[in-house]
Amino acid sequence: MLGVPPRLDDEKGAARTGRVQSFLPDKGYGFIVDAATRESIFVHINDAYESIQAGDEVTFETEMGIKGVKAWKVRRASLNFSPDCPHPAAKFASSETKFARLRSIM
Repeated sequence: MLGVPPRLDDEKGAARTGRVQSFLPDKGYGFIVDAATRESIFVHINDAYESIQAGDEVTFETEMGIKGVKAWKVRRASLNFSPDCPHPAAKFASSETKFARLRSIM
């Protein structure tokens, strides 16, 4: 089987903290240094819930990517939301909710 192997329960990372060491917005990737292990971990912009830049304190989880360990569910530490809401914009995801919000503003 080609591609990324499925994530096993023991591979699911608990929330970790770190600092964005470098991030190239034009390329869409960078590296996070884990605060506990000092390990440098790859991060892609698609795995971040908001924009990040070098120097940002972040929380994240890890998983195995095609080329090794990568960060995902990346959030700036100052903008963390409830784990019940997987993405800050999730509450506005359905068009029904968007229209209800628009109607309440008008």
